[in-house]
Amino acid sequence: MTTGTEQVLALLQAAMQNELEGEAFYRQAAAEGRQAQARSLFEWLAEQEVDHYRRVKLEHDALATGKGWQEVSPAEGLTIFPTDAREIKEELADVTGEAQASIMARQFEEKSYDIYQQAAEAVEDETGQAILQQLADEERRHLELVSEWLTFYHLDPHTPAHDYRRGQTYLEKP
Repeated sequence: MTTGTEQVLALLQAAMQNELEGEAFYRQAAAEGRQAQARSLFEWLAEQEVDHYRRVKLEHDALATGKGWQEVSPAEGLTIFPTDAREIKEELADVTGEAQASIMARQFEEKSYDIYQQAAEAVEDETGQAILQQLADEERRHLELVSEWLTFYHLDPHTPAHDYRRGQTYLEKP
């Protein structure tokens, strides 16, 4: 086994561990979530982690046994945002715990993206690059989804003052 293959296998092993930790985190966040939309988001993300683990393990095992890269289909997408005004108001009442979990989820997805992007850049095989880039792109979409969630509920700490108790922005008094 070449040094390049060993490096890729180590990156894939780290990715598998990351996916397992992500699944556990998202399952716990879903179980503790108070609002339906947050639970749906976290349950979907947990399933995405299971799918990524399965796909990465298949690639890892194939490479480790000299079979080369395998091509595996990605999972389906998700729509999570409510559209009915009354439903939105009800959802905003229960976002406090979900805010912290979503901020942690965003950090987790950033880490996942970085792992796959780094692995894609380390691989010379075009099929391997494409597979790893696809995983990186999916993690980027997860990151965007979580960021949109935070923005939709006005919970992003990188935007002006937030009242996490109410889940909405407020104006600071001078």
